Amino acid sequence: MKLEVSVWDFIGLKLDVYKVLTDYKKVTMETWSASLTDDDNYDTVFAVKTINPTVKKVVVSNDGDYLNRLTLEEVKNKSTIYVEMDIDNGYALHYCQLKSDIGSFVFRGLNEKREIVQATY
Repeated sequence: MKLEVSVWDFIGLKLDVYKVLTDYKKVTMETWSASLTDDDNYDTVFAVKTINPTVKKVVVSNDGDYLNRLTLEEVKNKSTIYVEMDIDNGYALHYCQLKSDIGSFVFRGLNEKREIVQATY
């Protein structure tokens, strides 16, 4: 599946909450945005752009481990938000509706062996 939208197309949208993270050393950019809906949910978009060829998947979570000491299984168990995205042509994009827990997201890049090769928060 090819993504027909650029990660950065979302920056121009009306956003209630958003954050853009850039790690120039690892050449990865992550962003998320959340907009409160009429039914008190948050329309949420996570997006990643990378030219790091070792990153095959990205995990977004809210486990709070900014020092990257946890295994993926521990991250999943500690998180109320856990999203796994495949990288396609350097991009990954995910939309979901969340009830709460907006913010404090950690983005982890995984290689083909599912090892964490980089993390950004």
